[in-house]
Amino acid sequence: MLGFREYAGSYQQQLFLVDHAGLPLRTVLEQLDLLGEEVVPVLRREFGADRPASGPVASTPAGTG
Repeated sequence: MLGFREYAGSYQQQLFLVDHAGLPLRTVLEQLDLLGEEVVPVLRREFGADRPASGPVASTPAGTG
């Protein structure tokens, strides 16, 4: 995912498909936990390090970047 910005350039939103082809609910919930606990914090940290100070702040549920 971090390498995708080299191809697509700077972007503000990423879509994650976690409920695909009838996956069991338990599997979907496990994927969401992993995404929130392990993936998203790394993406925010890495993308934030490269964001220019004059650039836009990504929106979050809390309303801050």
